[in-house]
Amino acid sequence: MSDVEINGLLKLAFEIAADLESTLLLGALKSDAVKTQKRIEQMRGLISAAAGDSSVAGFVICAPHGAERTEAEMEDAFRTILSMQLPIGLYQLPQVTGNRFSTPLVARLAGEFSNLRFIKDTSGEDSIANGLDNSQGLFLVRGAELDYKKWLREAGGPYDGFLLSTANCFAKQLLEIIAKQHDGDLQGAASLSDTLTDLATAAFGVVAELEDGNPFANANKAIDHFMAFGADADLSEGPRLHAGSRLSAEILARVREILDKAGHLPRQGYLT
Repeated sequence: MSDVEINGLLKLAFEIAADLESTLLLGALKSDAVKTQKRIEQMRGLISAAAGDSSVAGFVICAPHGAERTEAEMEDAFRTILSMQLPIGLYQLPQVTGNRFSTPLVARLAGEFSNLRFIKDTSGEDSIANGLDNSQGLFLVRGAELDYKKWLREAGGPYDGFLLSTANCFAKQLLEIIAKQHDGDLQGAASLSDTLTDLATAAFGVVAELEDGNPFANANKAIDHFMAFGADADLSEGPRLHAGSRLSAEILARVREILDKAGHLPRQGYLT
């Protein structure tokens, strides 16, 4: 999405957040520190005009893009943004940035900047969460999908929570996993986790070869088609992707079969 499109979405999100008396976490995932800083300032202008500063909990940034980026360059970029003294989260996103920042870097920044609040890691390697002593009390969230049962602190894992694309469709089930672990029902949590893992793996596989979009967005759009319209959702009019194409009837039929087999195909959707 372009910044103009995102700005329109933000205005809508501000309205919804106000109605829900909730706050938003905003992404400023630009390719370098200068662009990131500029984008944050742009969004702050929108916030002041539309909602007020209390409507936003903080901003998420990623490392500057490029496999050639050094640790020193990443640290300089993060320091530039953290020096703005806004609540900031660092997003480990090697699938996009082409690089990774280290646990010692996070520890140094957390020791110096109290406005560094949380880390999201989508790498699937979990080296930061597993290696950080976290004496600064950062909130650690896992963005990698699958095998949800073993990652939260309640189950002996290193993370405080999830920040997942599948939460767009399975917020209730993910919350149930967390609740079961909190209550000591590790077997029940594991069973539901395994079901969601198999379901998500299969759905991602169905959309893996699509040229438009990315597997996370495409899989969740296919799943949400049935969450919205139920088991009898129209297959001939699939969700439109940002590129302008639509998910095909074949893909939707396969995803419906996956949901049905897993026992998570709703009879009636939230829009019906």
